[in-house]
Amino acid sequence: MSDAVLLFIALSIALLLPLALGPASLPPFTICLFHGLTGLDCPGCGLTRAFLSAGRGHWSEAFALNPLGPLAWLWTVWLFLMNGVRLATGRPAPRIGIRPFGAGAVLLLLVWIVRVVSGKLS
Repeated sequence: MSDAVLLFIALSIALLLPLALGPASLPPFTICLFHGLTGLDCPGCGLTRAFLSAGRGHWSEAFALNPLGPLAWLWTVWLFLMNGVRLATGRPAPRIGIRPFGAGAVLLLLVWIVRVVSGKLS
């Protein structure tokens, strides 16, 4: 099985997961090592629940949980569509001018800093 097919399957599962699981179906406890050591929420705190909320169309809830959750969901949709085009046409997907993982890491830290300074973290 090609990498493109495996990626398409993984992205399909990621986009369908919010329909099977809602944020409320996740356990109420955390296994976050950062939170366990510092007592503060980590930079990714709420991201899974926000992704699931965005996938269900609950945008305000998703933004409240973690502002990057909806962005992560939209990025997954984009990857799904571009990979689908790649599979359907046999041509490579168009490139974008940013490095998504580097940009994502910077955004994650910036949102976390804003949340810490504004007192929105426990």
